[in-house]
Order: sequence, then C-alpha cells, then structure tokens
Amino acid sequence: MANKEPGQEKKAYQVKIDAQLKKWDAEIKSLKGKADRSLSELKKRYGRENETLREKQRAAKEKLQGLKRSGVGNWRKLRAGVDAAISDMKKNLAKAAAKKKQGPP
Repeated sequence: MANKEPGQEKKAYQVKIDAQLKKWDAEIKSLKGKADRSLSELKKRYGRENETLREKQRAAKEKLQGLKRSGVGNWRKLRAGVDAAISDMKKNLAKAAAKKKQGPP
C-alpha cells in the first residue's frame, strides 16, 4: 500500500474493512438464526418436560386424595402408592433441574 497515493490507500483500506464487516454481518446473521432455532427447540423441550412434571404432580395429588378418603385401617395400603408417586416426582424434577442447570444441549 505504500506505493499508492494517500487517497487510493484510504479507499483500498475502506473497501477491505467494509468487505470484512459485511462478511461478519453474514456470520452474525447465521449465528442468530441458529440461536433462534435452538431457543425454539429448547422452549419445546422444556415445555414437554414441564408437562411431564405436571402429569407426575397430578398423579401424586390423586394418590394423596385417595389416601385422604381412605379409612384409618386402609391408609397404610395406599401409602406405598403415594410414596412411589412422590419418589417418581422427585426423580423427574431433579432430572429436569439438572438438565436446565447444564444448559442447552
């Protein structure tokens, strides 16, 4: 560039930088598109996980309601079902929390 006139050198530099900025713009747009698609997929996955957790919670509540309606002599028989539902809920909740803590796949 030393052989060029100052005006030509300036122009060449501007063209070079402008081309680099345009290239980066395309790369940034591509990355944003990937991020948007990832975010959409992540929302779907977490939505499915949350629905599963809600189903597990409903099942545990139903088991507890059954235990509440039972007589004093029968409640111990129903306790195992409540304990299993609560254990399943805890396990699934811990798994979902661990996945969210790790971040997106």
